[in-house]
Amino acid sequence: MQDLHHLKTSKKAIVEEPPKKSHLKLFFIVFAILFTIVAIFYFLLSANSSWDGKSKILVASEDSAGIVTITVLDPGTSSISYLVAPAEVEVNAANNLGTWKLGSISKLGNDKNLGGIFLKNTLIKSFNFPITDWSGPDFIKLTNGNILSELSTFFKPDISNLSVFDKLRMANFAIAVNANGKITTSLEDTSELSRAKLTDGSLGWTITDNIPTSVESFLVDTNLASKNLNVLINDYTSTSVASGIVTKTVEALGANVASIQNMDVNKSLDCKITGQTQAAVDKIAKIFSCDKSYSKAPNNFDIQIDIGEIFRNRF
Repeated sequence: MQDLHHLKTSKKAIVEEPPKKSHLKLFFIVFAILFTIVAIFYFLLSANSSWDGKSKILVASEDSAGIVTITVLDPGTSSISYLVAPAEVEVNAANNLGTWKLGSISKLGNDKNLGGIFLKNTLIKSFNFPITDWSGPDFIKLTNGNILSELSTFFKPDISNLSVFDKLRMANFAIAVNANGKITTSLEDTSELSRAKLTDGSLGWTITDNIPTSVESFLVDTNLASKNLNVLINDYTSTSVASGIVTKTVEALGANVASIQNMDVNKSLDCKITGQTQAAVDKIAKIFSCDKSYSKAPNNFDIQIDIGEIFRNRF
């Protein structure tokens, strides 16, 4: 009888084994599904990423009062700098839309259905700052290092070319930057701006010809500047205005424009950046929204920039 009881117990133990194995199998299936979902989510967020989290990036934004801030995130110095321009600065609008006050640019862009890039292009055209990205008025909250403030920006609609992945990286970076690493510079307190009577008769600010050293230091990409890149500009436009914008902006970035070649006008060409230094090609192409080619530039130049009439009409 004892042997029979033992046999029944053994059979019961054997019968109970499969559920344990099935639970383990279920665990691995659930884990694999969750891992796949996370991987897909990560890929979708990072697919259109603008920032690698390592290089300096400049993001333009405008608040409800028309005050424009160019936020400079610099992992190299573990700092965040804010270059603030008043709404009453007179600027030359992109897309050849004439002279306006800076505080009116975002509204003008919306009225013309040109989007947030219109503000970025106007700042590049007027200030020659190498700005790569743009965002809405809540962007400043994303970089102030306050977790609650940063989280609130993810639940508000925002006109921006930055992905959610970019914003997460930036928020995380901002938390790691201490208070001493956050610097605000009012451009009206520098020689970048000059007090003047504007075209409409009001008192405001005009932009001076040269970027002061105190501002230039925030703009230069030290990684690219250290490579001593020589740039060739092939100008296929009908005026020298576009090549002048490109020259000043590229040199503010830290490269050297060694030659400008005036070519026959090309009405179907926008712009193209060619070179073997991928980081430089990517950065310049992002600033001006150009096509790019990772191939050798001619005549021992490091970078070749081709600009045509479509480019001129955008700026």
